[in-house]
Amino acid sequence: VRSWPQYGELTHQGVDDMEPAADADPRGKRDPRDFALWKGRKDSEPETASWPSPWGPGRPGWHIECSAMAGKYLGEAFDIHGGGVDLRFPHHENEQAQSRAAGGAFASYWMHNAWITTAGEKMSKSLGNTLSIPSILERYRGAELRFYVVAAHYRSHVEFSFDALDEAAAGYRRIEAFLERAGTAEPGDLPEAFAAAMDDDLGTPAAVAVLYDTVREGNRQLAAGEDASAAAGAVAAMLD
Repeated sequence: VRSWPQYGELTHQGVDDMEPAADADPRGKRDPRDFALWKGRKDSEPETASWPSPWGPGRPGWHIECSAMAGKYLGEAFDIHGGGVDLRFPHHENEQAQSRAAGGAFASYWMHNAWITTAGEKMSKSLGNTLSIPSILERYRGAELRFYVVAAHYRSHVEFSFDALDEAAAGYRRIEAFLERAGTAEPGDLPEAFAAAMDDDLGTPAAVAVLYDTVREGNRQLAAGEDASAAAGAVAAMLD
């Protein structure tokens, strides 16, 4: 890691401030913080878990697999790399360092999302506390589930509950009800406040607030016998 001067730039850390992983394989390392691009097979590992290479039998390191996939499907330079906030270090730091050290521009922007939790714990397969999307879609439409998820900022933790999902689904149906009352609406102009919220680090909570405000104004116009076509067009554009 000391051979790459920019190492640590993603997480704003200096190399000397980093703690090496307690279970790191020390073989071939100049520094305990170094990470493997190719992990040599240990004598205790089966031969079927390795591949031949100029450096002997082994397998790709964890981080190199992701750089390889990104390069194959997205190219040496691409716009956005996403992932969970828990992967920022060391995984994404290492992934970026090795890709740029190899000459690629790699990702222009990183977007690290927080977790969806249940009972305060991250929802993950390894913890056995996941909810499958098909099972949720037996009770809710896909649009309602998406609306529930995007109502929180992607960097905010979401404590999943069916009560909260019920509330989000009801809110989405109120938006649909307004559009039905206003008649079929073609997408119109996006409200400036909506665009500003989305341009500000994908600020979906503020964007959803603009959506609700526009629906309320449209309902007021309908109740007063006024033309609500502009509001309906704005709502349709935001949903689009």
